[in-house]
Amino acid sequence: MEFTYVVVGAGSIGKRHFDNLKALGKQAELLPWRRFDSLMFDAMLKQKKSRVAVVIATGTRIRFELISRCAEYDVPLYIEKPLAYTRDQLDQIFSIPEELQRRSVVGFMMRYHPIVQKLAEFKLSNPFRSTFTIGHDVNQWRSEWCFSESYASDPEGGGVLLDLCHEIDMACILDPELSVTSVACLEHPTFKGVDVASSISAQGKKVGLCTIQMDYLAPHLVRRGNCEGLHESLEYDFETNTVVVSGIGPKDTKTLPKERNSLFLNLMKDFIGLAEGQDRPFSKQIPRMDLVRGSCDAIVDAWEHRRFVGQIEANLT
Repeated sequence: MEFTYVVVGAGSIGKRHFDNLKALGKQAELLPWRRFDSLMFDAMLKQKKSRVAVVIATGTRIRFELISRCAEYDVPLYIEKPLAYTRDQLDQIFSIPEELQRRSVVGFMMRYHPIVQKLAEFKLSNPFRSTFTIGHDVNQWRSEWCFSESYASDPEGGGVLLDLCHEIDMACILDPELSVTSVACLEHPTFKGVDVASSISAQGKKVGLCTIQMDYLAPHLVRRGNCEGLHESLEYDFETNTVVVSGIGPKDTKTLPKERNSLFLNLMKDFIGLAEGQDRPFSKQIPRMDLVRGSCDAIVDAWEHRRFVGQIEANLT
């Protein structure tokens, strides 16, 4: 029997995963959540069992039901980020068997970006400050998309902190013991309880005083950051795709490859390898579920630390 990949959730990210699986030559099925039939889903998992894997691309707050169903049949999972946003949710999800966690991944695909891999390799001595910033007018980078009808506008599981949580994961790659201390947020008057701009304050031995900022508002894409130590620093910019290392000597500037879908493809290839038990090397930064608990904890901590300090009117409809 051919191995089958079932993508649950037919939004933009679900369709991307489905298309990528087909491009990789895999048997794939796309199940829209709005027409999801739990009895049919269970029957399919039971029938295919060891020859099926599931990609969960639904809204965050409805994922646990799917995760627990798949765990019951020992089915490997590709779960979109964030895994959860409350402590109870996260603990429930990580209660699935560790052996299944080792065959499952969380959708932190930015780990496959050359800039993030450079960050992971960079050994900063005596760090004292780091920043991670991402912002863009959400209406520009999501075509044929309506904020008010999307998961992003939901006070439970929406908002920019969860949507753009890759930056939290990046900080945790540098410092797995990152500790969130406070989070200040702005909301839109029409969408109460939904953060459209958030600034996270954190600290850690390997990142020093750390600020992570994200928003749905910037008129032009901003995605950059830096890590500062006593003797050297690293700056990165995803828009120019450059990494600059500065120290006592001349600056070392590198321009890296840029192709967004390759990040999704490379993560999907690693997931296929785990799901099908392939004996081959995997990415050093593979977001295998059992390896990303620190990042998932930091995301939950940030969500639970949110404090709305003001409002901003913007064109979000």
